[in-house]
Amino acid sequence: MRAAGGPGPAPPRLSVAGLVAAAVVGALSNALTVGGWALSATIFGGLDVTYPLPWALLLGGAMGTALALWRGPRDSSWSAVMVIGLAGAALWLVVSRGRPLGPTPLPFGWGAVPALLAGLLATHLTRYGLRDLKLGRLRRTEIEILLLRALRAVGFTFFGTVVAFPFYFMVASSLKSRAEMLARPTFLGVDLHQPLGSLLVGYR
Repeated sequence: MRAAGGPGPAPPRLSVAGLVAAAVVGALSNALTVGGWALSATIFGGLDVTYPLPWALLLGGAMGTALALWRGPRDSSWSAVMVIGLAGAALWLVVSRGRPLGPTPLPFGWGAVPALLAGLLATHLTRYGLRDLKLGRLRRTEIEILLLRALRAVGFTFFGTVVAFPFYFMVASSLKSRAEMLARPTFLGVDLHQPLGSLLVGYR
């Protein structure tokens, strides 16, 4: 029995609303990370990949939930980020049978290694999104902070893409012959395995 005027019960460390918020942040972080991975594989690797958005959201939500369950009062440890990120990426590789970006098998440099790096980056972004937030009792302040962090991430991604893409397209187009561009007009990658003379054909 608590004495009158004494301190009230401590708020819970994690509430249902906090768990849902962590899952949403994890899903968005993983979708953003996997999207960047798929785009890089298409542009720089010249690979025919598929962006598995539903699976990226599902896995990210699971990693965000695990990170919330394993976090301290205000933040998650680096060990939790590494374990959850690597475990989530490894699980995705096993479930997809080594084909995380569609039915086409990927080379090792675009498959297993980027999958592990994407898992680590996604959990790190989730940790940053939930940093210093009290998930035991989400108030208006915590919700506003989450929205501001989400808008900041979307803004950086959007404006970075808008600024960088025209320069990349200009350079990539100059490294292709007219026949290559007409044969595959939607292909944005550059075949870096061809001889240097073939790459610089547009500068002759």
